Amino acid sequence: MSSIVKEAVEGRLVKTGLSEKPPLTFIEELRNKNSQSEKKKLKSISPDEKKFEFPRNWIWCRFGEITEIVRGSSPRPKGSPQYFSKEKTEYPFVKIYDITNYSENDVVIDTGEFLTKEGSNYSRLVNPDDIIIAVSGSGSVGKIAKMGIKGFIYDGLIAFRNIEPDYFREFLFIFLKAKSSSFIHSAKQILKELISQLQKVDFRILAGLKADEKVTGKHFIVYSVREIIKTAIDRNWGLCKLNGFTYVYTAKIKAVNFFDIPVFW
Repeated sequence: MSSIVKEAVEGRLVKTGLSEKPPLTFIEELRNKNSQSEKKKLKSISPDEKKFEFPRNWIWCRFGEITEIVRGSSPRPKGSPQYFSKEKTEYPFVKIYDITNYSENDVVIDTGEFLTKEGSNYSRLVNPDDIIIAVSGSGSVGKIAKMGIKGFIYDGLIAFRNIEPDYFREFLFIFLKAKSSSFIHSAKQILKELISQLQKVDFRILAGLKADEKVTGKHFIVYSVREIIKTAIDRNWGLCKLNGFTYVYTAKIKAVNFFDIPVFW
C-alpha cells in the first residue's frame, strides 16, 4: 500500500470538521438498507481492533453493517453443457482470470466464459458498480475490481453489492484495494505454514505396490488427500467443506468473515 493511499483511507489527509451529514446518521441509513445486518447480529468492535486514530467525525463500523456481502457459486459439474455455454450468452461467468484479463482501469468489462440460463441459477448475480474481490488461490487472494457489466461470480470471489451512495462506493473500493496486499500476504503465510508441516512420503509404500507395479495418478491423489487429512487430525488443524471443496487451516488461524472486518467512516 502506498503511504499516501494509506494516509487517505485512515483519514489523515482531511481536516477534522463536520461533514454534511453526521456519520452516525449516515451509518444508520446504510444499516436500515442492509438486510444482512438484520439477519446477523454483529459483534461490537473491541479497542484492540482499532489500530489507529482518525478524525473525530469518523466512526468505526463493520462491512456487514454497511453493505451486502455475498460469496459466488459455481455450477457443477464444471464444463457441463447444461450449465456452461461455448457461445457468448447474456450470462457472463466472472472468475479471477477475468479481473486480470478482461478489466480496464479496475473495471470488469467482459469475461472469457459464459453460462446457460440454467447455469445462471446456480451462480451468484452481480451488477454494474458492485465490487468483487478474490478469496481463493494463494497468489490471487485480494485481487479486486468493480463490475462494469451484469454477470455471475464463481465461488472464488465475493461481492460487495448495492453500495450507496456513489462516493461511499469509491471510498470502499480504494480502501479494499489499499488493503489487498495484506490479504495476499496472509494467504501466502497460511499456505506456507500448512505445507511446512507435511512430511515426505513414499507413495509406493503407502499404496502397497510391488517393485514392478507403477504408481498411477490415482495413487498420488488418493494418498495425498489421505496424508493431508491425517496430518490435519494429528496436528489439530481445522477441517471444513464448502461448495464441494475441503479446506484445512491451523488452530492458530481464524476463518475470515468479511461481515466482521472493521472499517470506519
